[in-house]
Amino acid sequence: MISSWRNPARRLLASVAATALATTGLVAFASTPAAAAPDPTVTVNGHGWGHGRGMGQYGSLGYALDGWTSAQILDHFYGGTSAGTVDPETWIDVRLLSFDGEATIVGLAEGQMGVAADGVDEPAISSDWVRVTWTADGAVIAGGPSCDGPWTERPVLAADRIEITALNGGGETRDTHLQLCEPDGDRQWVAGEVHAVRNGGAPRTVNALDLEDYLRGVVPLESPAYWGGLGDGAGLAALESQSVAARSYAVGENRYAYAETCDSTSCQVYRGLWRDTGGGPQQQFQAFTDTAIANTSDSVRRWDADGSVARTEFSSSTGGYTAGGVFPAVPDAGDATPSNPNHDWTVELDLASWAASQGLGDLLDIEVTGRNGLGEDGGRATEVTATFSNGSRVLTGNQFRLAFGLRSDWFSFGPLGGETAEFALHEEYTAALYQLFLNREATAAELAAGAEESIEGRRGGLTTSLAVGDEWAGVVIDQLYIDALRRPSDAAGRAHWVARIADGARIRDVSIQVFGSAEYLAANNNDPRTYVAALYRDLLGRPADPGGLDAWSEQLISGALSPGEIVAGFVDSYEYRGQRVDLQYDLVLRRAPDAGGREFWITRLLVLDDVRLAAELAASDEYFARVTG
Repeated sequence: MISSWRNPARRLLASVAATALATTGLVAFASTPAAAAPDPTVTVNGHGWGHGRGMGQYGSLGYALDGWTSAQILDHFYGGTSAGTVDPETWIDVRLLSFDGEATIVGLAEGQMGVAADGVDEPAISSDWVRVTWTADGAVIAGGPSCDGPWTERPVLAADRIEITALNGGGETRDTHLQLCEPDGDRQWVAGEVHAVRNGGAPRTVNALDLEDYLRGVVPLESPAYWGGLGDGAGLAALESQSVAARSYAVGENRYAYAETCDSTSCQVYRGLWRDTGGGPQQQFQAFTDTAIANTSDSVRRWDADGSVARTEFSSSTGGYTAGGVFPAVPDAGDATPSNPNHDWTVELDLASWAASQGLGDLLDIEVTGRNGLGEDGGRATEVTATFSNGSRVLTGNQFRLAFGLRSDWFSFGPLGGETAEFALHEEYTAALYQLFLNREATAAELAAGAEESIEGRRGGLTTSLAVGDEWAGVVIDQLYIDALRRPSDAAGRAHWVARIADGARIRDVSIQVFGSAEYLAANNNDPRTYVAALYRDLLGRPADPGGLDAWSEQLISGALSPGEIVAGFVDSYEYRGQRVDLQYDLVLRRAPDAGGREFWITRLLVLDDVRLAAELAASDEYFARVTG
């Protein structure tokens, strides 16, 4: 086994997410009035992310990894409801908010589009694109060659709803689905039909589609699809719980006269089945979430009292106790799962501008004066009192949360005071990140900006920006050339791979192509056995064992596997992933991994990119404490 790696590229390739480690948390201090006006800054320690009502998504993951089934998870979070089903032919109408007040523009690559006005069929559209606009007298349907026109308009139809359908008999490819040209230039491809609606004179665009197809575009945006691969597949129960909750929420909604739900966080996030924001179409549905949806097909939660479908709310993280409301409040031990970055959090707030806006003089103190009594620190803040030199101001906990963008309304205050010492601590942390990811010193401006991000509780965003940036990508590529090809990278090759990483290529995939290149093969005499022996040396850090050398060489000689496929076998091997886990614990956390953490991350490296794992590790409380201690 390799004992040490000296370069950032290999450090990143060996990343192990630090969210496998229990967060240390920060101590909450009791707030006390000051005799003289202190600096209006305050430390806020909190728990959870979101409203906390109903199911906690990280809680469902924690329980799933502890062996709970999705039925047990749903029973726990949605008290007063029981498992039920809906008609398998159920469709859902989704308001696409980006089209509000805009024309509805729809295209189809294969086949013709059918058009109906208030349910009555109109002549088929032979053009590739259809645009629907509205006048006081009704709908104007136009055909054109692209989403930018030019348009040939038909006579005005006295209708309030135009239904556009793909007349191709269905299909699974992107080209057989209707494509929407959004006002900002983005594109999305959707299942089902697209409806242009006039709602009291206001143009609206609606996607009407089968409920199960709708979920394919919702569930992976609400819960990370890779959860399904965690814990030897135990994490799939969390995605199954999300599927049932999302299905019930959609059916339980009746938000508008013309659509049951919308496509934003106000309802549930939905972006169709494919989406192009400028870098080419990206698939929204994922294998694990598709499996979870299929496993729970047509399943919902129904109220025990009357049998109606429950509008099953959910949020990212409850902090350890749900907030109550429509569903009974319950403890959420699963929320403390190691990968949850929001179970505990801390931010520094500058209250100067807000305090000045109150017109009550100097801010002397701020404290939580009311709580709901559920969980640590007395539970969620129901009342916050700010004391000024000329009076006081009382807010609800949620009002304060919204005013300052806090992650939840479960929080406590430290004493009012300056942040000089705290800022220096976060600058020290930022400096360590630049050395870790970029192998260089941060500039003064970079230190200040990074410290601000860290203080505001955005460590994950800071580490991710460094891990996925062009500068770090260049470091990775430079070192890959040295490790594999024994030479510096050339400008063209470097630019090519940096661009690929910027477009979303995984470090794993780049490594496979570099080590599987004709140049690497030639450097090893174009001899299969020499090539395989070199992979053992350069990737596993040890001599080839005779059996492995013979087996891999025979696969290469027979043509059963290409060089790239051989490299993929090495990169994805349990041994190589184990070395990456062991080494990162040593390099970043300066300790050996515990057995459970090691197995957890060996499995996770199959489904999560090394870059993301590196960012999570560097954002951990343990790493922060190590580099600032």
